[in-house]
Amino acid sequence: MAEELGVPRSKSFSLTSTGTVLTGLPERRFKIYAYKITTTAPLSLTWRDGSTLLLEGAYDPIKNVTLTEGVSYPSFLFKTSSGNNLDLVVSGSGTVSGRLSYWDEVAP
Repeated sequence: MAEELGVPRSKSFSLTSTGTVLTGLPERRFKIYAYKITTTAPLSLTWRDGSTLLLEGAYDPIKNVTLTEGVSYPSFLFKTSSGNNLDLVVSGSGTVSGRLSYWDEVAP
């Protein structure tokens, strides 16, 4: 039987150092289909699946410029592994804030 699509959700976040944007759920994974990020200083940012697996290359947004990326649901940009947090690795001094659009599903 085919898995039903998860309910699209969004979450705002603000970080001054590496931190968790979405907290992992047992036997579920997150699929991210859009995000918007603004920084208060030049920073290097990388999405991470759990504590070690980098999901994409680093972004180097310019201060006060909004970085956006997105695809139409149910397509997705990247996903986490079952039960893992979605972290944002922040290198540099400043604040990164934004909004993430995602859904979660039972991991096969």
